[in-house]
Amino acid sequence: MGFFASLAIMFVLIVITVLIIYLIFLLRRGRPGAPPPNQELERGGSGTTLRFSFGLGARAVATSAPAPEVEPEPVTLSELEQTLDAIRSADPDFEAETFLQRAEMAFFLVTRAYQHVDAKAGRPYMSAEAFEAWKRDLDAFASSGRRPIFDDLNVRGLHVAAASHGEAGDEIVVHFDVVYRLRIVSAVDGKVLNDDGDDRRRGQRWTFRRNAGVKTLTEGGVVAMKCPECGGPLELSSDGRCKFCRADVSAGGLDWTVSAIALAEFQGAQPEPLFGATRLDPSAGFAAIAASDPQFDGAAFVERVRGAFVALQEAWSSRDLDVARGFMSPGLYYGWSTQVETMAAEQRKNVIENVQIRSIAPVGVVHGRAVDDVTVRIDAACVDYEVDERTGRTVFGSRDLEPFVEFWTFQRSTNAKTPEHGLLDKRCPNCGAPLDVNQIGQCHYCKAAVTSGKFDWVLSRIEQEEEVAYAYGSGG
Repeated sequence: MGFFASLAIMFVLIVITVLIIYLIFLLRRGRPGAPPPNQELERGGSGTTLRFSFGLGARAVATSAPAPEVEPEPVTLSELEQTLDAIRSADPDFEAETFLQRAEMAFFLVTRAYQHVDAKAGRPYMSAEAFEAWKRDLDAFASSGRRPIFDDLNVRGLHVAAASHGEAGDEIVVHFDVVYRLRIVSAVDGKVLNDDGDDRRRGQRWTFRRNAGVKTLTEGGVVAMKCPECGGPLELSSDGRCKFCRADVSAGGLDWTVSAIALAEFQGAQPEPLFGATRLDPSAGFAAIAASDPQFDGAAFVERVRGAFVALQEAWSSRDLDVARGFMSPGLYYGWSTQVETMAAEQRKNVIENVQIRSIAPVGVVHGRAVDDVTVRIDAACVDYEVDERTGRTVFGSRDLEPFVEFWTFQRSTNAKTPEHGLLDKRCPNCGAPLDVNQIGQCHYCKAAVTSGKFDWVLSRIEQEEEVAYAYGSGG
């Protein structure tokens, strides 16, 4: 056999060997874009995403390949408002804004349970079907000795995306825009196994349902950690029944329950207010508020914003939100307390020093049928850094004075009147007693939901300049 013939045969053998190796690789790899079998929990980098509550499907950790997003059928604003009016007609205590507050509380309560890989803590808020899907994620984390951490988790916006009312009951789909930085840590020693590094922006659609004839609970309920049937502490058996009265708490026969969670697009600030509300400039908005509340004074409102801003910076830096609990909406309080809890558990502390308020300017009012929203632009500066309390090392931020801009939105019922002594004075605006509130912001003495905005202004949203400045102008 000649030299060139031998060389040709050797080349063919090499090509065949390479093809065989490539075919074996494809068979092991599975479908294009998928991780190797049984290695979903081994991925690093920014592709690691929670599949159920914060990600792309049904298992605990996913690839970077996107999964289908589930969107409800499009509805017009008038159709949506007609449906909500029908729900209100059958249930006079139902108000969409109050419902959204409780929906946001449920979001954070379920998320907190997810972060702690604590299925029992999340059980009361979900139907049996939704819970089983959600629990599969937790089982995957538990079996791998890992757990998720959502750094800087907050809800940047929420609104009713769809609703139905009929013989089968009521169903409301709530769209959440959420921002967070995901880390996967060891459940044993807290060692960081994976870190996104940057904030994620996700949209989620949570479906809340209840059976026909169920009425709004004005006190108690699952988000208040009470059985909606007997009012006892919210302790459920494995089948979702109250340990005291055996009521099926999360089946939709007593209170709203989460029946589904799906991904959606991050939508950002909504261009138009819902529920018959009107967006006004500050002058016209303050005039509309003062028409029903003659004691309302715009300048005094701005000064109260100043006091709330300082108090909240101190509360955050000291990791003690009790001092600011009274003027935070329930949803905002749960969001902040989740972050504070995470930092304390990891012995991290966010230090905020030398706070300087350079200007506070009202930029918009949403005058609604049930509530008014007032948004202010706050130009400020501070020293903002995070330290590891075990080492004293600065792990984030700077010890230099840095300027920043935030938009704060305060909410109050359209029927409310300016109280003589309010939440910033640490007095119940309903009964005047020293401020002492429970899980959902009800006064210990008169049981009024004082942090719902029914009696006084509460801070309901904090947004960054780049997210909403276009809606109000740059402000200079």
